[in-house]
Amino acid sequence: MVIVMKNFTSFLSAIVFIALSFSMSSCGKKDAADVVITDKNLNEQLSEGFQDVSEKDFDDSITRADKVIQFNPNIPEAYFNRGMAKVNSKDKQGGLSDFRKAQELYKAQNNKIGLSMVTRAIEVYSPQKKTNKK
Repeated sequence: MVIVMKNFTSFLSAIVFIALSFSMSSCGKKDAADVVITDKNLNEQLSEGFQDVSEKDFDDSITRADKVIQFNPNIPEAYFNRGMAKVNSKDKQGGLSDFRKAQELYKAQNNKIGLSMVTRAIEVYSPQKKTNKK
């Protein structure tokens, strides 16, 4: 029970982080196509990508994530964010592929909170296996 509560608490912490990222994003954000990723604006662009998903602006979210990944392909949050945008824009296979890449990177970084979050997303968005009843 303690392990379950710890994982649940970690999951809630991640959700709170995402919610705070949305509220702290600037109101005058740039169009994703015009953004150039730098070390200085990397976190801001990740946050704006999460905000794009919450606003159902999946194309901008994918564009931001693509640019972050091009800048640094070892940022699991970019793959997770792009995966969320893809599964919500009906590209479940593309989204699941991004989730798996994020999962690989979170494992390599020993990031248990991120790993828990992306593993749950894979479970939620994976096609359900049908069982044959006799």
